[in-house]
Amino acid sequence: MSDILLIYNPKAGDANFRFSLDRFIELFSDEKHRQICVFRSTMAGDAEKYVNECDLTFVSSIFIAGGTGTVNEVVNALMKRDIHIPIGVIPAGTENEFAHKLGFVSKELEDNFQALRDMDPIPVDIGCANGQYFVDSFTSGTLNSLSKVSTDAKNTFGSMAYYVMGMTSIRNARRMKLCIETREKRYTGFFSYFAVINTNLMTVPRSSTGQFTLVASKNNSFNGDSHYFNPTYGRTGVVENGVVRLVSDYFHITQLDADEGKAATCIDGDMGPDLPLKITVERGAMEFFQNGRGRAGYNNHK
Repeated sequence: MSDILLIYNPKAGDANFRFSLDRFIELFSDEKHRQICVFRSTMAGDAEKYVNECDLTFVSSIFIAGGTGTVNEVVNALMKRDIHIPIGVIPAGTENEFAHKLGFVSKELEDNFQALRDMDPIPVDIGCANGQYFVDSFTSGTLNSLSKVSTDAKNTFGSMAYYVMGMTSIRNARRMKLCIETREKRYTGFFSYFAVINTNLMTVPRSSTGQFTLVASKNNSFNGDSHYFNPTYGRTGVVENGVVRLVSDYFHITQLDADEGKAATCIDGDMGPDLPLKITVERGAMEFFQNGRGRAGYNNHK
């Protein structure tokens, strides 16, 4: 008998997942009579602590109902223990960007439960920034606050909270003097924003390539244009309008004007480590259940 571990955040999104808990247990335990172990997260960091400490010997898969931050906690605990258990992400947060990249498009939990039952896990690349792992993105600069909207703000304003925080961030923006390096290229200048994105999940079929995409902009009015992050956008280097785009398995980013104030960073929606940064990519390091029939990427997700 194999066990399933379900980790859920009761405050994620509209906080309605708890009403579907029995349905999840019913669907995932009936055929193979599997044991469902449930952990209810109560505060930031406790999901990672739980996975760090619990015995996972007989756990065959882990399901996470929550936002990208909860997924990040679980991935960090597993990677640091060198344990590779397939993960299923249940879209229960406000934006669910990472879940959308995995092909989940329905807002109905029942639809996502049924889809997860029929999926096979597929390897996904994992990033590592100064020893902290991430599955989706690492950002800093003008648009950084878009990933750090408070739970109360998201519950009150929904997706509009991201736009409110974004406008505030643009007004208060200060460009950072950065040195951005890959194994082959180096760029130095003043940048308002940079992001390192796991772009391998943005195409169908999805594949593990071992490379992430970095986009950095010198323009305070940069709005995170999606086409720069699309894997099919072939240009690299200084592409246009003060935008630098690089694709690599290694990035080294140094802030040259840190004495004027350190740049804040965000890793999968939570506070990230200080610069300088060493970002590497571990190819196919974790497996996630993915919906190949769903949409992928910023170009398709509305």
